[in-house]
Amino acid sequence: SYGWNGYTTLQDAPDKAKGDFLEWYLDGMRRASRTYGRRLLDALDLHYYSEARGPSHRVVDDRNDVDTVAARVQSARSLYDPTYTETSWISQWSTNGPLVVIPRMRAKIAAKYPGTQLAFMEWSFGGGRHPSGAVATADALGAFGRGGVFAAAYWDLTDDERYAYAALGAYRNFDNAGAKFGDVAVNAATSDVSRVQVYAARDGAATGRVTLVVINRSPGPTAATLNVGGILPTAVRGFRVGTTGATPTSAPLPPFVSSGWSINLPGHS
Repeated sequence: SYGWNGYTTLQDAPDKAKGDFLEWYLDGMRRASRTYGRRLLDALDLHYYSEARGPSHRVVDDRNDVDTVAARVQSARSLYDPTYTETSWISQWSTNGPLVVIPRMRAKIAAKYPGTQLAFMEWSFGGGRHPSGAVATADALGAFGRGGVFAAAYWDLTDDERYAYAALGAYRNFDNAGAKFGDVAVNAATSDVSRVQVYAARDGAATGRVTLVVINRSPGPTAATLNVGGILPTAVRGFRVGTTGATPTSAPLPPFVSSGWSINLPGHS
């Protein structure tokens, strides 16, 4: 399903009075599966290109002015954050507030066809050639993982997506030698999600390795205290993506003190 109006009315279909299209579709697939005695839908596949604006241009437009960048670094919060309302026609005319896309779609699935997976097989928040694109992409990837999304495929919007790829690298190849984000989610929280977001995971293979992705949405440096819940690491490596470059590069952390670190996060990193 290509976008929000597709999700809700199948692009103003003449019989849209039947109600929310995705709910109607999921319910129909559930009933058909019951008739034929087997599951007929493995995953609900949505496309998601953010409609957030800043305020003159959509964040997916190939623009990096101050207003568009400011909206872009916040925009992935629409996937998960019930306290965030983007500036878009969707929040104004459809949801009348926060979009909370992943929980919203999870609720539809639970109500109409439990057990169906959720996938986003085209998606982008724009800014592929700008550090703000790395911020938004990294936030979206963390949200997909935390939200149990089955599969997601980034879609290039320009011929230069180096910062979006850098965010993918932060999860899939952050040392340029195959090191990946862990495969078992660990609880992680931030005191101010509008400025800093954090995602954490450990290796399911019981290696004892924990990985963190810390995101600074702010355009300037942000001082952060990173607490790690009583973990006493024997070795630590840090890598950074942002205004210093579009490739994850080594960024040594300050000395470990008590339960964590005091870190000065560069802007848009």
